[in-house]
Amino acid sequence: MKGYWIAKYKKAEDAKKLGSYAEKALKAITDFGGKPLVRGGKYITLEGEEFIRTVIWEFSDYDCCIKLLQIQKLSRSVVYSQKYCC
Repeated sequence: MKGYWIAKYKKAEDAKKLGSYAEKALKAITDFGGKPLVRGGKYITLEGEEFIRTVIWEFSDYDCCIKLLQIQKLSRSVVYSQKYCC
């Protein structure tokens, strides 16, 4: 069964930082077989809160999707601990 990541950006205070993050994220996600289905573009919000950008990734299977999410969470915690705890 395929897996999907859906990200809605509510705001982007620094477009340069977002671009830098997007480059790194693209590499990590494609390394796990992720395929971009939607990356920005025009949209209409029919219900709920407004947002500035949507990104949808498709993975060949759900397990790859979850594994990458777990690695990403671990990576964030290591960066956080190095920045704030050491």
